[in-house]
Amino acid sequence: MGLLTTVKPPASQGRYDWVKPKTFDNNIIVIGDGSASLVTAYIAAAVKAKVTLIEKHRMAGDCLNTGCVPSKALISTTRLLANAARAKEFGIAKMTAEYSFSDVMERVRSVITSITPHTILSNATKTWELTSLKVMHGYYRLGKLKLPHSRENKL
Repeated sequence: MGLLTTVKPPASQGRYDWVKPKTFDNNIIVIGDGSASLVTAYIAAAVKAKVTLIEKHRMAGDCLNTGCVPSKALISTTRLLANAARAKEFGIAKMTAEYSFSDVMERVRSVITSITPHTILSNATKTWELTSLKVMHGYYRLGKLKLPHSRENKL
C-alpha cells in the first residue's frame, strides 16, 4: 500500500466512504524537518513508531539554513563593524575595519557548518537507524506527494 493511499482515499471514493485499511505503512507522517518536526519525528521513532519524514529542501529546516542562524551570524559581523565606526565613543581614537562581502558570507556558512553536527538530526542518526524512520526528499501538499528524484533515503 502506498503512502498516499494510507493518507487520503482515492478520488473516486466519497468523503465518508473511506474504509480504514487493516494495516498502515506509517504510524505518523511528518512534513518538513524544522525544529518542531524533528522533535516530533524523534519522539515517535524513539517509541518505535513507523515514521516517514518528508523534506523538500535542506535537512534541519529554515532556522539553521536560511533563518535564525545565518541572520544572527550576519548581525554579529555588522555589529562589530558598527562598533568600529563608533570607536571614539569607546575611548579609542581611531579604528577602521576592512571587509569583503564574500568573506562575511563565508563566515556565515562556516557558522552553519559548525552547528549542523549538533542538531537533533545528527545526534539522533544512530537512534533512528535502529528504528523505522524513513526520510523522503520531496514536496508534500495535503493529498499530493511529489518526489522530484523518486528517491527514498534512510538515515
